[in-house]
Amino acid sequence: MNLKDQIKADNATFIKPDDFGYIAIFCPIDDYPLTCNILINKDSELRPDSIDSGLIEVGTTIRARFSDVGEPDHGSTFQVNDTIYRVARTESNDGEWVVVVANEVTS
Repeated sequence: MNLKDQIKADNATFIKPDDFGYIAIFCPIDDYPLTCNILINKDSELRPDSIDSGLIEVGTTIRARFSDVGEPDHGSTFQVNDTIYRVARTESNDGEWVVVVANEVTS
């Protein structure tokens, strides 16, 4: 077993959004809504767009399984109960997990 396979096996064992995440409705821009499990981090340190420096900003990230949601487009939404998060950009995608920066939509 190589390192990548070992990490996938460890993720399956230790990172289970079904146990401690949120059930969300994912609404892609050009497809039908679907239900998925996500992890929300409201205090993520982010590098601002187009700035290559030591600056950081604090924002909300959502982590979902790539196999569930693919790579969400800008403007796609995740809804958890009455809260809607709109995708601003993709922060990372390793083929197993996709992490997006999202803004909470206010009514």
